[in-house]
Amino acid sequence: MFVQRQMGFEFVWKMVKNRIAGVICAVGMILLVCALLLLPLHIVGTDGGLYYRLQLREGILPEAGVTEDELRSVDGALAAYLSGDRGALDDVPFNDIERAHMADCYYLFALLRRVLLMCAIAGVLLTAAGIILGARTPDRTFLICAAAFAGMLIILAIWGCVDFASLFDRFHRVLFSNDLWLLNPETDLLIRICPEGMFASMAVRIGLYWLGSMTALYILFRIIVRRRTNAEL
Repeated sequence: MFVQRQMGFEFVWKMVKNRIAGVICAVGMILLVCALLLLPLHIVGTDGGLYYRLQLREGILPEAGVTEDELRSVDGALAAYLSGDRGALDDVPFNDIERAHMADCYYLFALLRRVLLMCAIAGVLLTAAGIILGARTPDRTFLICAAAFAGMLIILAIWGCVDFASLFDRFHRVLFSNDLWLLNPETDLLIRICPEGMFASMAVRIGLYWLGSMTALYILFRIIVRRRTNAEL
């Protein structure tokens, strides 16, 4: 009788432990997916060379009022500023409204970096803890988390394809508590060098980077599951 009770207790404890491990692993993976979405957002959003290539592809120079060299210099300053260099815009010919809006963007990117770091660290630690504690299907759990995020991104992508201007407007209204982002092409250089098509192309690139990282991480979890299965045989 004692042996049966002991075996029953061990069975229940193993089930509870696996469930707890699965929850810990799932939370970690959600944080990892968030981090891997924020990372390309930061990489693309602070790439001055990419700004320049996309701007030339959009053919902005005739209306921008700057030369190619001046545009390249402004792009480099913007990228450096969003990366954390607060003095990078000192020599850029922006007016007070543009500078105030860029200050908002500066703090958003600073927040992005902090959230990215926290999500990455917590995500790695929780996912590793869940797997070590015995999460049985980390590959399947990750696929579910990634699919949920992908579904949301697909909805945004469809919205962008149907009416990018509306998505762009909503995006800014959610992120900013003021209307400084409503710049005037007649007076503001920033809006003349940053057309909607440029942001649309950046969004596509962010999505592709994210899908690539999701695929790589899923393959990693599949390898972990396969090795664990082989070790138990």
